Amino acid sequence: MIVVLRGALRAAAFVVWTLTLGGLWLGLRVFVPKRRQDAGGALTLHVWSRGLCLLLGIRVTVEGEPLRGPTLRVGNHIGYLDVIVLSSVSSALFVSKDDLAGWPVLGYLGKSVGTLFLDRTRPRAVAEVGAGMTGLFARGNSVIVFPEGTTTDGNSVAAFHSSLFEPALKLNVPVQAVALKYAPAALASWTGDATFAPHFWRLLCSAGVRVSATFAEPVSGYSDRREAATDARQRIAEALQGRGEPAPHGLGHAA
Repeated sequence: MIVVLRGALRAAAFVVWTLTLGGLWLGLRVFVPKRRQDAGGALTLHVWSRGLCLLLGIRVTVEGEPLRGPTLRVGNHIGYLDVIVLSSVSSALFVSKDDLAGWPVLGYLGKSVGTLFLDRTRPRAVAEVGAGMTGLFARGNSVIVFPEGTTTDGNSVAAFHSSLFEPALKLNVPVQAVALKYAPAALASWTGDATFAPHFWRLLCSAGVRVSATFAEPVSGYSDRREAATDARQRIAEALQGRGEPAPHGLGHAA
């Protein structure tokens, strides 16, 4: 009974917090100059995520330090909590799978804050997202990408897709790898055929989750995106104390 009550209270708090902050941002956005809307959206996402960590019992430990100024941050991908965790640490915008754009409320709010949605079924999608990233960097924003392109159980790091490294390398924007490790890992991992609602309900009812976010030294000295991606992936694998062998298959939900 206590577990169900905790879940219900957290669910209500999630809805109220999301609608309140989202409504505030939508109301204020019309008064924000267009060149500053990206930064305003990133700040809104940051505040929303900080609040959710408190409401949902997510305790984040940070090792290292996020770079200041425009940065491409690349992380291993365990599930939707990755977005909340990384946004709670510092202001940045995301490249997300296109499916999220169609989610009720969250998809609309994601678009409003400046999330870049990638539809891998469209031939021009990567180029369009790359152009969006270039604009964000030029306006002083950081971007977070999950280059595995899928979620894993957190025990290994799948091979990195390198295409979205290109905009950062062209502009000499630093690349910083971020390793995420959860405890309990099963509570955060969103893989296989798991659907969102039951998975999220288990999180709401739980005693909470702990996560460490380890920010590595910047990846530098590369002009080739594949080499940069390999280096970033290796840094994450080392931080997780894994062997860093690519997963033979994607385990979960495309990013």
